[in-house]
Amino acid sequence: MRRRPERGARDRQRGAAVILALLVMTLGVLLVSGAFLRQSVMVRQVGNDAAAAQARWLLTGAIDWVRVVLREDGRGTMVDHAGEPWAAPLELTRIEGVRGGKAWVSGRVEDAQSRFNLRNLAGPAGPVAAEVAVLARLLELVGLDGAGAGAFALRLHAALQAERHRGVALQPATIDGLVLVEPADRIALQRLAPFITLLPVATSVNLNTAPAEVIAARFANLSLADARQIVTDRERGWFRDPEEIHRRRPGLRVLGDAGRVAVNSRFFLLRGTVEVGRARVAGQALLRRDGERVEILWVREEAIVPEVRT
Repeated sequence: MRRRPERGARDRQRGAAVILALLVMTLGVLLVSGAFLRQSVMVRQVGNDAAAAQARWLLTGAIDWVRVVLREDGRGTMVDHAGEPWAAPLELTRIEGVRGGKAWVSGRVEDAQSRFNLRNLAGPAGPVAAEVAVLARLLELVGLDGAGAGAFALRLHAALQAERHRGVALQPATIDGLVLVEPADRIALQRLAPFITLLPVATSVNLNTAPAEVIAARFANLSLADARQIVTDRERGWFRDPEEIHRRRPGLRVLGDAGRVAVNSRFFLLRGTVEVGRARVAGQALLRRDGERVEILWVREEAIVPEVRT
């Protein structure tokens, strides 16, 4: 005769069955929750990527808008100064009618010819002596030794030379693209950063937009204090032609070619930021204006999309 399990044994068996059922149910819940979480993460990632793509399109639209502004400005006047519409900064502004969340844009246009162009140093046979003298003055004005300008210019000239690769000329488009080995050269570039640029061709400096340091460097007998006074005075009346600075300050001597001093510009740098939802795209664009034609020479973008964590 088969013996029936004792009551304690039956209770243990039922308890084990309940625990097993709970474990199975918990595992099922975890699997389903994990699937929903992965799906949610994928949806958010797709949304972020879409927002970043939309931000890039808005940045492209902002560049085209600036091109129109510069083209219209070129039709109206031959003088460029910081009081014109293109120079007014765009504060953080809401863009309506954008899918994917709130969109904001901000930015400003800078006169690229308000700075000393390092491309001016590169002559057919080596550094241009007059431009080296301007560089020496600028180094002294930022607290560095101007005596080393010649050697510095030689290394810059070498870095600016086109590299030949499969018959295509490759030149650095920005200062960041310069390859300088000497630590002192890199320190000099950092110190000079607010006052220098690198444009595709040699250019003049615009007296209406240049800072005092750049103006003082361009004239052999102009102190920084007097250059700052010139900057203050021009806010009450912009220079209408390059000779006007000599009428205001008789006796000034331009270093190098007199054509390196101007009151208008061809190159402009746009710096802008667009935010759509959780995505942010910051960009720069170099524009060149020739008459009524405004072309984009290069665009650099940096997209920041927040990482979606599981």
